[in-house]
Amino acid sequence: MNLQHWIDQHPSAFAAIFPIYFLSIWLSVGAIVSLVGGWHSLAKVYRTRVLFDGVKWRMQSGQMRWLANYNRVLTLGVSQ
Repeated sequence: MNLQHWIDQHPSAFAAIFPIYFLSIWLSVGAIVSLVGGWHSLAKVYRTRVLFDGVKWRMQSGQMRWLANYNRVLTLGVSQ
């Protein structure tokens, strides 16, 4: 039995499973990009427990390491 045949036979099950599948793939890719791009390491070093109160620049671009490009998705901030 192939996958298309199963989907045709069980459309409601596919509709229930697909969002969970999509979310798990999305989170897995995000975690891999975080590890490869260096965000995981930065989050350990520059963690804060207080509310940020400073100047913010939204929609900035940046590149981390050799594979991760962040085009207009970064929020940078400066505080005392």
